[in-house]
Amino acid sequence: MSGAIRQALGISSFMRIESEHLSFDVEPAQLVDYLSIVPHFEHLLPADQISAFVATDSSCSFTVKGNIPISFSLVESHPTHLRFESGKTSPFRFSLVLQLEPTTTGCTGRFVFEADVNGFMKLLIEKPLLKLANEMAQRLQHELR
Repeated sequence: MSGAIRQALGISSFMRIESEHLSFDVEPAQLVDYLSIVPHFEHLLPADQISAFVATDSSCSFTVKGNIPISFSLVESHPTHLRFESGKTSPFRFSLVLQLEPTTTGCTGRFVFEADVNGFMKLLIEKPLLKLANEMAQRLQHELR
Protein backbone atom coordinates (compact mmCIF):
# COMPACT_ATOMS: atom_id res chain seq x y z
CA MET A 1 0.00 0.00 0.00
CA SER A 2 1.46 3.37 -0.99
CA GLY A 3 2.17 6.12 1.54
CA ALA A 4 -0.52 8.36 0.01
CA ILE A 5 -3.19 5.65 0.36
CA ARG A 6 -2.08 4.89 3.94
CA GLN A 7 -2.27 8.61 4.76
CA ALA A 8 -5.70 9.05 3.15
CA LEU A 9 -7.07 6.11 5.14
CA GLY A 10 -5.62 7.46 8.38
CA ILE A 11 -3.34 4.45 8.78
CA SER A 12 -0.27 5.01 10.92
CA SER A 13 2.93 6.04 9.24
CA PHE A 14 6.44 6.24 10.60
CA MET A 15 7.73 9.69 11.45
CA ARG A 16 11.38 10.46 12.26
CA ILE A 17 12.53 13.91 13.31
CA GLU A 18 16.18 14.74 13.90
CA SER A 19 17.45 17.89 15.58
CA GLU A 20 20.47 19.68 14.22
CA HIS A 21 23.86 18.31 15.31
CA LEU A 22 25.42 20.46 18.00
CA SER A 23 28.86 20.42 19.62
CA PHE A 24 29.23 20.06 23.37
CA ASP A 25 32.36 20.85 25.37
CA VAL A 26 31.79 17.84 27.64
CA GLU A 27 32.42 14.13 27.32
CA PRO A 28 29.45 11.99 26.23
CA ALA A 29 29.32 10.39 29.69
CA GLN A 30 28.74 13.78 31.32
CA LEU A 31 25.82 14.48 28.99
CA VAL A 32 24.38 11.01 29.61
CA ASP A 33 24.71 11.53 33.37
CA TYR A 34 23.01 14.93 33.17
CA LEU A 35 19.98 13.75 31.16
CA SER A 36 19.69 10.44 32.99
CA ILE A 37 18.24 12.64 35.73
CA VAL A 38 14.92 13.23 33.98
CA PRO A 39 13.94 16.36 36.00
CA HIS A 40 16.70 18.18 34.05
CA PHE A 41 14.39 18.06 31.01
CA GLU A 42 12.37 20.88 32.55
CA HIS A 43 15.26 23.22 31.67
CA LEU A 44 15.22 22.06 28.03
CA LEU A 45 11.52 22.61 27.40
CA PRO A 46 10.13 26.04 26.44
CA ALA A 47 8.47 27.41 29.58
CA ASP A 48 5.87 29.35 27.57
CA GLN A 49 4.66 26.13 25.90
CA ILE A 50 4.72 23.77 28.90
CA SER A 51 2.78 23.57 32.15
CA ALA A 52 2.29 21.12 35.02
CA PHE A 53 5.79 19.61 34.73
CA VAL A 54 6.19 16.72 37.19
CA ALA A 55 9.21 14.43 37.32
CA THR A 56 10.72 11.50 39.14
CA ASP A 57 14.32 10.38 38.71
CA SER A 58 13.45 8.36 35.59
CA SER A 59 10.21 9.79 34.14
CA CYS A 60 8.28 12.99 33.64
CA SER A 61 4.91 14.30 32.53
CA PHE A 62 3.74 17.73 31.46
CA THR A 63 1.07 19.45 29.45
CA VAL A 64 1.87 21.10 26.15
CA LYS A 65 0.06 24.28 25.14
CA GLY A 66 -3.29 23.21 23.74
CA ASN A 67 -3.88 20.89 26.72
CA ILE A 68 -1.93 17.93 25.29
CA PRO A 69 -0.60 15.59 28.00
CA ILE A 70 2.88 14.15 27.37
CA SER A 71 4.86 11.69 29.46
CA PHE A 72 8.01 9.68 28.94
CA SER A 73 10.42 7.46 30.85
CA LEU A 74 14.09 6.62 30.56
CA VAL A 75 14.32 3.05 29.25
CA GLU A 76 17.91 2.72 28.04
CA SER A 77 21.19 4.38 28.99
CA HIS A 78 24.52 3.80 27.22
CA PRO A 79 27.74 5.81 27.08
CA THR A 80 26.77 7.32 23.70
CA HIS A 81 22.98 7.43 23.81
CA LEU A 82 19.87 7.66 25.96
CA ARG A 83 16.45 6.33 24.99
CA PHE A 84 13.14 7.51 26.39
CA GLU A 85 9.72 6.07 25.55
CA SER A 86 6.28 7.57 25.82
CA GLY A 87 4.16 7.01 28.88
CA LYS A 88 0.51 6.15 29.30
CA THR A 89 -0.77 9.73 29.22
CA SER A 90 0.76 10.55 25.83
CA PRO A 91 -1.73 10.68 22.94
CA PHE A 92 0.54 8.49 20.76
CA ARG A 93 3.51 6.17 21.22
CA PHE A 94 6.93 7.67 20.59
CA SER A 95 10.59 7.37 21.44
CA LEU A 96 13.09 10.13 22.04
CA VAL A 97 16.78 9.30 21.66
CA LEU A 98 19.81 11.42 22.42
CA GLN A 99 22.61 10.26 20.10
CA LEU A 100 26.18 11.27 20.93
CA GLU A 101 29.48 11.01 19.07
CA PRO A 102 32.78 11.56 20.92
CA THR A 103 35.11 14.21 19.50
CA THR A 104 38.58 15.41 20.47
CA THR A 105 37.04 18.36 22.37
CA GLY A 106 33.95 16.70 23.84
CA CYS A 107 31.12 15.36 21.70
CA THR A 108 28.45 16.14 19.15
CA GLY A 109 24.85 15.17 19.64
CA ARG A 110 21.29 15.40 18.47
CA PHE A 111 17.81 14.42 19.54
CA VAL A 112 15.90 11.91 17.39
CA PHE A 113 12.13 11.64 17.77
CA GLU A 114 10.34 8.61 16.29
CA ALA A 115 6.62 7.85 16.27
CA ASP A 116 3.91 5.96 14.45
CA VAL A 117 1.09 8.43 13.87
CA ASN A 118 -1.70 8.79 11.36
CA GLY A 119 -1.17 11.07 8.37
CA PHE A 120 -3.30 13.89 9.78
CA MET A 121 -1.45 13.87 13.10
CA LYS A 122 1.88 13.84 11.25
CA LEU A 123 0.88 16.99 9.35
CA LEU A 124 -0.05 18.70 12.62
CA ILE A 125 2.97 17.81 14.72
CA GLU A 126 5.97 17.36 12.41
CA LYS A 127 7.07 21.01 12.16
CA PRO A 128 6.41 21.90 15.84
CA LEU A 129 8.32 18.77 16.94
CA LEU A 130 11.29 19.64 14.73
CA LYS A 131 11.33 23.12 16.25
CA LEU A 132 11.10 21.61 19.75
CA ALA A 133 13.90 19.09 19.08
CA ASN A 134 16.20 21.86 17.84
CA GLU A 135 15.32 24.09 20.77
CA MET A 136 15.96 21.29 23.26
CA ALA A 137 19.38 20.61 21.71
CA GLN A 138 20.28 24.30 21.83
CA ARG A 139 19.11 24.63 25.44
CA LEU A 140 21.10 21.53 26.39
CA GLN A 141 24.19 23.07 24.81
CA HIS A 142 23.59 26.27 26.80
CA GLU A 143 22.94 24.37 30.09
CA LEU A 144 26.27 22.57 29.84
CA ARG A 145 28.47 25.62 29.18
